Amino acid sequence: MARTLRLFDDGGRHPLVLFHEASVPSAVFGAIRKALSSHQRLLLPARVDFPPGPPAAMGPGARPPGGLMTTHNRTGWGYYHMLQFFAFDVFHHSALSDAEST
Repeated sequence: MARTLRLFDDGGRHPLVLFHEASVPSAVFGAIRKALSSHQRLLLPARVDFPPGPPAAMGPGARPPGGLMTTHNRTGWGYYHMLQFFAFDVFHHSALSDAEST
């Protein structure tokens, strides 16, 4: 991930916003900060909390279209929450409140 930041060619002017759940171990942030240190880029952790059950956009009592997904030993609505977040909700997260839109 950090190696691709050189493609931005902005001299580290823009921070890297890392959206994460509360369960991410702090050691992960340390490893990411270390990888970013050679790029002189600020890391901004941005917590995202997903409620149990379906994403709000699917409505209460919704059933998953393909069944509940199982990834990384986790079963549930997480995959659908992730889709909802990165397709729509990310644009309203407070971590991006001062971002420019063009």
